[in-house]
Amino acid sequence: ILLVFTFLVTPAIKAMLTTADFGKQLIFGWVTGTLVSFVGLGLSYAFDFPSGPAVVVTYAAALILWGLVLNINEEKHLFPCTMRVCLSLTGVALFLLWLWGLKEMFHGHGH
Repeated sequence: ILLVFTFLVTPAIKAMLTTADFGKQLIFGWVTGTLVSFVGLGLSYAFDFPSGPAVVVTYAAALILWGLVLNINEEKHLFPCTMRVCLSLTGVALFLLWLWGLKEMFHGHGH
């Protein structure tokens, strides 16, 4: 459920923070969503992490970085709201990774 929520909501948040034009939001969301997904899957493969939590953490990190970039470049200072959302998503993702690590520690790889 968290992975689906992340795929649907995170690119939209980044797009809405970036532009008010709906067409540009769609393109921005699709492009950044695709790129972040590939980066997350690549990290999952490279470091042998579970793919779902790796993608969720990558999306959270991308959202945090984008929020920081916007906060630095904008006078509106979106930082407090953006950071609350980003920290919440990161916290949930890290908790899920921790749970996965406990499962692996006690149950192994299903052998």
